[in-house]
Amino acid sequence: MPARLLKQAIEAWRADAPKLADWAEANLQDGFTVFNFPPAQLRLRVADSSRINPETIMPAYYKTEGLRAVAAAYQGRPVLSAQQIEDVVVYLSTLR
Repeated sequence: MPARLLKQAIEAWRADAPKLADWAEANLQDGFTVFNFPPAQLRLRVADSSRINPETIMPAYYKTEGLRAVAAAYQGRPVLSAQQIEDVVVYLSTLR
C-alpha cells in the first residue's frame, strides 16, 4: 500500500478512532512492505513463505509435503495451481 493511502486512512480515523489511528501509524507501514517486493519475491512468499520465515502462519499455496492437518481429499495437491500463483503475483504487483 503506498504510504500516501495509509496516511489518508490514518487521518480519516484520527477523529473517530484516535487509538486505531495511533496503532495504525505505529504498526502498519512495515506490514505493507510486501507491495514493494519484486515478482520473484512475491511468488516465493505466496508459494511457500515458510522458506523465508519458518515461523510464518501464512499457508503455503503451492507446497504439498510436510503439511499438517490436510484433509485426505487434498493431500498431495497444492492449494493453487502454478498459473493461479502467477495470477496472484501479477495482481499483487499492480497494488504498488
